[in-house]
Amino acid sequence: MNSEFPYPGLRPYKRTESDIFFGRTEHVLTLLEKLEKGLHFVAVSGTSGSGKSSVIRAGLLASLNLAPTGKYWRKVVMRPGNAPFTNLAKAFLKDDKSPDQGDLALRKEYVRHYNLNVDSAREHLEKILRISTKSLHKILSNVLPDNHNLLIVVDQFEELFRHTQDELEVELFIDWLLASCEHPDTYVAITLRSEFIDRECAQYPSLHQAIMDHLFSIPCLPPESLPEIIEGPAGIFASQVKDDLKTQLLEDVQKLEFDHRADQLPLLQYALYRLWQEASEGKPDEARITLTLQQYQNIGGLKALAHEVEKAYQSVKPAHRKAVEIIFRRLSRCDEEGQYVRQVATLESLAELTGKNWASIPEVINDFRYRGFLTPPYESNLDSPINLIDIPHESIIRQWERLKSWANVEKEWVYFCERLQERAQSESNKKGELLHGLDLENALAWLNNLKELYETEGQQKAWAR
Repeated sequence: MNSEFPYPGLRPYKRTESDIFFGRTEHVLTLLEKLEKGLHFVAVSGTSGSGKSSVIRAGLLASLNLAPTGKYWRKVVMRPGNAPFTNLAKAFLKDDKSPDQGDLALRKEYVRHYNLNVDSAREHLEKILRISTKSLHKILSNVLPDNHNLLIVVDQFEELFRHTQDELEVELFIDWLLASCEHPDTYVAITLRSEFIDRECAQYPSLHQAIMDHLFSIPCLPPESLPEIIEGPAGIFASQVKDDLKTQLLEDVQKLEFDHRADQLPLLQYALYRLWQEASEGKPDEARITLTLQQYQNIGGLKALAHEVEKAYQSVKPAHRKAVEIIFRRLSRCDEEGQYVRQVATLESLAELTGKNWASIPEVINDFRYRGFLTPPYESNLDSPINLIDIPHESIIRQWERLKSWANVEKEWVYFCERLQERAQSESNKKGELLHGLDLENALAWLNNLKELYETEGQQKAWAR
């Protein structure tokens, strides 16, 4: 048994957790078949929280060497973040003993061929990768062992558009990725949220065409897969889910309102994670655990996620409450269509908004990171002002009423600010008049509310940007 717990909560399954990964066998087999047939590019798409990353990591990667392809596989797994080529180079040179990657990368061969130490190899590789879109072809001719294929997984591909500010960097990375697929031993799999396909991806015709030609959509969980997702992991741990609990879980998932259907898997997985915590507390590791309906009711049912994130907020020191609100307002947004979406931010930008030093931001948010409500996880170091902070799932925004309220108010504030700017521009062009009467009262009330949260002029300017 490779897994420490049967249910991962909000985070994706790891490659090493294939033993507790249930309910997606058909999808994994389909992806394996595509690679076996020589398809060099595949785009795995779905809504936020649909399980795309888990299907790739605990499904495809864990099963690949078992497939009858006649070749061994080396795997490079990355997320673009705000530095795609840097992160690609790191993934190529990942430690062979990395717990979530195993025998993935080409570190040993690269360091040996170019006679480099590990510290200098990443910078050297990043420079070579940028030389041309076909740079990988030459690299592999030097370092890819015989009788091997290479699979490059770009997980959460939408980060390329959400995180990367340099448009030329984005275009170069896309061109590089598509050109790398032309190498006979190279395969590329990306995961991305479906709403990015016809929006951001459509701005790059070759990418959009490749995605549309080789799209594999992860559907919402079919009802027939739910029982094994609930019972399978517990069985691996020689534990039990009581029948009345299973029945209640299935009913609650199916009863979710239409607006929350996208949250089925995150809510179920988080409830199961909390159930296991509740049931196993104070018991030895080897104990056989029984999950019961009473325990499920104790954690709040499928509302466990909303309860726990509110509990995390209530435990925040009073001196940090305002900073926490500002940070979560910055990390979330209600868009024009009324959909709640995540917005990534650097420590530096959060520091400007809160009026704090960037190095003090981790202290404010660490409890949320520890509980899995912010990324990167608590174990990761936040040692640079350009470190990125994000909410792992839109489900947190949709389920946590306090954050939904903040996002809605923020949308109103932004709209009001834009109208004021338009009014000021009209007045300066002699096409409008100064505010007066009720308009002036509303503007002053808006400004007072803004100043109550963003107290200094520096904070207010950072918000207005």
